[in-house]
Amino acid sequence: ASFYQQTGYLLIVAFDVVLASVVVPLFGCFYTKKPSPLAAFLAILTGAIVRVTLEFALPKDGYLLAPFKGDDFLDYGSAASSLFPPFLDLPATDLWDSSTEQCEQPRVEDWTGVDSLAAPLAGLVVFVIVQFLERNGPLIKFAPDGLFA
Repeated sequence: ASFYQQTGYLLIVAFDVVLASVVVPLFGCFYTKKPSPLAAFLAILTGAIVRVTLEFALPKDGYLLAPFKGDDFLDYGSAASSLFPPFLDLPATDLWDSSTEQCEQPRVEDWTGVDSLAAPLAGLVVFVIVQFLERNGPLIKFAPDGLFA
């Protein structure tokens, strides 16, 4: 964090990692008859891993626009030339010629928010599976002193 310029963003991501990974086990333990601590722990671990992984894996260009098809979602950026657009009624020497100066327009691609939604879904899948597998007894037995039996 000491090398990162936007520490406020790190605080938001830290809060989001905790919220995205803990919300499913929190509700799951209230709405099941016999909540499983192992299911809750594995759901928290899965949610945190998915959230942190997707934070760095998904493309984020900062425009906060989903990558839709269509010309409305192109990054027009700055002008390719200082000349005027060709539809203006000006001398030809003052107009921009697209054949000589290309205008790069990459498609806007920002998946911000998908990581925050995928983490609870992954945690829910893990919670339900482990909760289902432990319906007849725990998968792992622990000794009273805290070690594996």
